[in-house]
Amino acid sequence: MSFGRLGAAGAKNIMKGILAEEAFQLYLDEMKVKYDLDGRTTWHKIDQYDIAIDQVPLDLKSHFIDKNNPYYKKKLEEYPDIQTFIYDCICLIC
Repeated sequence: MSFGRLGAAGAKNIMKGILAEEAFQLYLDEMKVKYDLDGRTTWHKIDQYDIAIDQVPLDLKSHFIDKNNPYYKKKLEEYPDIQTFIYDCICLIC
């Protein structure tokens, strides 16, 4: 479900989620990984899951990094490139 914590849907956040899901699907297609989208619903309804791989449901989350944000600008200076920064990110996987 693409609603903020206070109940308001933001078009920008909905688009970010859709872009992340589409990018992940493209990656899975390139890697020839079979997946299903059976748990997916329209953006305003609660979905069961975004994508399932080997019958394991996955709920994708995305975070966009603004390279002009002072916090990220400083963090990115600690790494030789953005790819290294991303690979060093900590993620929650349940």
